[in-house]
Amino acid sequence: MASEKKQAVTLPDFIKSGTPPKIGVLINPLSGGNLNGLGAIRRVINNYPKVIQRDVQTPQDVLKALMDFASRDVDLLAVNGGDGTVQAVLTGLFHHQPFAILPMLAVLQSGTTSMTARDVGFTGSPVKALEKIFGWADSGAGDPRIIERPVLQVQAPGHDSRYGMFFGTAGIYQGANRCRAEAYSQLLV
Repeated sequence: MASEKKQAVTLPDFIKSGTPPKIGVLINPLSGGNLNGLGAIRRVINNYPKVIQRDVQTPQDVLKALMDFASRDVDLLAVNGGDGTVQAVLTGLFHHQPFAILPMLAVLQSGTTSMTARDVGFTGSPVKALEKIFGWADSGAGDPRIIERPVLQVQAPGHDSRYGMFFGTAGIYQGANRCRAEAYSQLLV
């Protein structure tokens, strides 16, 4: 059974007060867009020493990182991974609720398909997205675009709830496979 997760949106203090956000970055090195190397992304992060960064590969890794970020009062969470990583983040945030106030999410286009990033995140280079986020955090220049979307909750008897942005069962899976087989293969020609 799928339903929308409704929760009152409380803007973090950094949006209301103009103070710099405490930024956490999750990196899934196994996401499709990250498989070709993370050197440039890590260099950008290393040049911004205020950021807390964690590599994650499993939902358990994501939850552990979220709990760490919550204990450090992170209020802006950048997700450098694909749709599966975003789904694990949303499940960790809504099912386990490690944060008293949900952090703002910045979703980078780092997966193979990146449907979530194409809808609510930064499209294009994750490096440029991080530079934009860090530049805004330092100077406050620019007006961040905040997009609200409902989060879907999927419940099945005997299983923990899962949360995400898309519910398409086999249709999304088949479409992603077709895209990889046809569109991406033509780009390599």
